[in-house]
Amino acid sequence: MGGGTTIVEGSRLGMQMYGCDLNPVAWFIVKNEMAKVDPAEVQALLDEIESEVKPQIMPFMPATALVVIGANGLGSRRVRSWTLRSIH
Repeated sequence: MGGGTTIVEGSRLGMQMYGCDLNPVAWFIVKNEMAKVDPAEVQALLDEIESEVKPQIMPFMPATALVVIGANGLGSRRVRSWTLRSIH
């Protein structure tokens, strides 16, 4: 199982996947990678973290920050502020 790449990708493609590993840490990682989460709950947690952390770190951020766009890293753009939300 290791880091679970094969299991995660197979599952993403609709296959029923099974894994086995002697290492309990590998099992824990894959179990959490495969866990079903409520996107609204995740967004609420990210918003809570952002509201707590952003005021503390914004004084250290330059006025213009470079942000990579998307998971493919297909470019960048300059933005006036930062956010914990993903940019698509």
